[in-house]
Amino acid sequence: MSTLNHLMHDRIGQLDLRPCPTVHPLATVDEANAAMRHNRVGAVIIVDQAGKPIGMFNEKLLIRLLAERPDALGEHVVRHMARHLHTLPLSASIGDLLDTMRMHSLRWVCVVDITGRPVALTGLRGLITHVVENYLPDVVKVHPIESHLAMAFREGA
Repeated sequence: MSTLNHLMHDRIGQLDLRPCPTVHPLATVDEANAAMRHNRVGAVIIVDQAGKPIGMFNEKLLIRLLAERPDALGEHVVRHMARHLHTLPLSASIGDLLDTMRMHSLRWVCVVDITGRPVALTGLRGLITHVVENYLPDVVKVHPIESHLAMAFREGA
């Protein structure tokens, strides 16, 4: 089976998924940042009272916000989140994930369970790791290259 066929049949649940920190809309930017740091991921999902995702706040938004207004850490994260959140179910194919990320220029996608609640984050890192480990084992066998810090011959005249 070709790599393309594998990607269309393999499911997102087979990826090495990242933790999915969530915060409520009235959490502060500082609390959202703490959740990202604690989980060692670059994004946090904002959820409503039912636990359904309504937005995302990520490192890129944080950097942009703090560059413009360093005093914004105490503000509600809902004011600064990205409202166009793309989610996919665990049962979606890795090909669907690739298409979604490519079409919308995404770095992160929120993975949801059958009830629509966030269960994980995935993105470029998980995709690359999966493809390399499962479909390109020979490409990854890199042989060390000798390096010469000093040149054998002098340059110039």
